[in-house]
Amino acid sequence: MARYFIWAAEQMYEGLHGIETRRVVECPLYEDACDWANEMSIEVIESYCEEEYRDRVDDEVNRDDYDNEEDYWDAFDEYLGDLKCENTCWIVTEVDEEKASGISTQELDRMFCWDPDGTIEKYGKPDEV
Repeated sequence: MARYFIWAAEQMYEGLHGIETRRVVECPLYEDACDWANEMSIEVIESYCEEEYRDRVDDEVNRDDYDNEEDYWDAFDEYLGDLKCENTCWIVTEVDEEKASGISTQELDRMFCWDPDGTIEKYGKPDEV
């Protein structure tokens, strides 16, 4: 089981004004951490930008194009879900376990939330080229 630093935001704002979230998670695979990061990013969108996204969808999905309300709302929800997925923004960095040995996931999470750049610099694995 590996540990990963996750930073997640919404693509347009990219964490501006604190519209972001950070967490340290334990996952067996990097791909699992990426899935987790994507879900965190969607949660940010739903928490901070839902109304703006609904307005954007309302501009694109025309009620007159549908025979009934149910079809309209199905199309609306599908377009909204696609828009959210297209606007996720996240970074996943693996924890260097040699440097972070003896530090619990909870403590690492607290450090990451307090000083993300410093914590990644000190305990993150360098990016492979």
